[in-house]
Amino acid sequence: MTATAALLKACQDELVQRQQRAVLLCDADYHIDAHELKPLTLDDQASDQFAMHRYRDYLGVSNTLVVLNFAQTIHADALAALAGTVAAGGLLIINLPRQQAAFTERLLRLADDFELIFLINHQQALNQAYQQIAASPQRHIAALSFPTAAQQRIIWAMQEQLNTTHVLLADRGRGKSTTLGIALAHYCGTDRLLLTAPKRSQAEAVLQQAKGRAEFVAWERLLELPSAGIRLVIDEAAGLPIHILQRLCQHYRVWAIATTVEGYEGCGRGFVIRFLGWLGQHHLYQQHQLHQSLRWRNPDNCEDWLNQLLCLRTSTETSVWEHGYHWLHASSLTDTQLNQVMQLLLHAHYQSSPNDLRLLLDDRRQKLLLWCQDDNLIGLIWIAEEGPVAKHLWPDILAGVRRPAGDLLPQALAYNWQQQAPMQWRWWRIVRIAVSATHRRQGHGSRLLVQIKHRAEQQQIDAIGSSFGDAAEVLAFWQANNYQLVHRGYKRQMASGYVNAMVAVGITEAARQLIALKYPGVPLER
Repeated sequence: MTATAALLKACQDELVQRQQRAVLLCDADYHIDAHELKPLTLDDQASDQFAMHRYRDYLGVSNTLVVLNFAQTIHADALAALAGTVAAGGLLIINLPRQQAAFTERLLRLADDFELIFLINHQQALNQAYQQIAASPQRHIAALSFPTAAQQRIIWAMQEQLNTTHVLLADRGRGKSTTLGIALAHYCGTDRLLLTAPKRSQAEAVLQQAKGRAEFVAWERLLELPSAGIRLVIDEAAGLPIHILQRLCQHYRVWAIATTVEGYEGCGRGFVIRFLGWLGQHHLYQQHQLHQSLRWRNPDNCEDWLNQLLCLRTSTETSVWEHGYHWLHASSLTDTQLNQVMQLLLHAHYQSSPNDLRLLLDDRRQKLLLWCQDDNLIGLIWIAEEGPVAKHLWPDILAGVRRPAGDLLPQALAYNWQQQAPMQWRWWRIVRIAVSATHRRQGHGSRLLVQIKHRAEQQQIDAIGSSFGDAAEVLAFWQANNYQLVHRGYKRQMASGYVNAMVAVGITEAARQLIALKYPGVPLER
């Protein structure tokens, strides 16, 4: 065993005794692979099953050693999700990209506040990390009996209320899968028990605890099966599109739905707001929560650091916002302000995720317009600057053989219209509009759009547009604000269940003229 592997093993031995976890942030000049210890390793340069974007495949397991290799940029969704699979006594090794960016700098700065988050840039630093872990005081840790009292209460409720849909919400590592599995194992009815999840690997813990009483069926196949005599349980529900969950609930007797909702699965609190609102209108349900961490013991530096880094918790600190509109880049915000911005996005949009934070911090073409009133953040628009597209790419884009990353609107409209002009324009694409729950349906979103248009005129932007799932109420909002539907797709998006729609409004005369030519029913604005 190499000296590095021996030190890592020694760190784990000490952490096991303390029921704690540690994070090693490795400088680009001192990457650790730890292959001798057989870690779960994901790499953003890999193209096989260990590619970073395949991180969801590994959410149903518990690990003692996870290595994340970020050569290009940090995949914040993967970081958040896989950190939650590291059990007490485990190490999370993060090999950082060479090129520094605002998000990486934030990651390193916040790590300074936690004693079990270490920056490793040479072998001696790794040895010092081990010594610091070994020198930390050992706590008296009371043994847990399983199921815990909180888990048992949920299991009893599920057994006693068989005709109720039980919704179980918990952060990762709280034992929700174990709870579901035990409830399945103790089911005394006659229905056939089926379990589904985004991927079978995510349901292994439930199946193990169910002791053969439930069988896993992929959700795609469930939609084709007869539902008579079947009782369905759905795990990791936030990883499924809402329209799929709705269809499952309409087709089957759903006994339980469990999910992690803190952004770990690439979905924000919008899942709770949107899906549970629908569920309450159509089914009787009871909501349960598990708070005590079982995979590790609190306080836990890894979880606390990630929650602060990724703005996954509402901050206890508040910021007094200056009244009015503020046009800025996210990197100029204080930590408290950034947390409030991300909380607004996570609560307002089902598909918001930690990767949004990284993009907002690292990409200078992402801008925010904030509306503040009475010292509070009321609403915001997230803008992505797009175009002009490099001229040498035009022929391939028009021919449909290339669609380089970025510049969504100019490329899509140039191809659909078979016109070069959209690729010549400077665009503002509206990525998100978010308004706080207490201020919705009061016209704040429309007023934000007016401000964006005024600013676009001042900065000589050619056109403003957006791309979204073509829900009737969403399209109606855009059209009420004089945005024209300029493209509608044919294939339903998996995430939303809607076809893709694009809207635009011309700012310069040339853009207004072309949009009017393509869509003559729309009067030109003067």
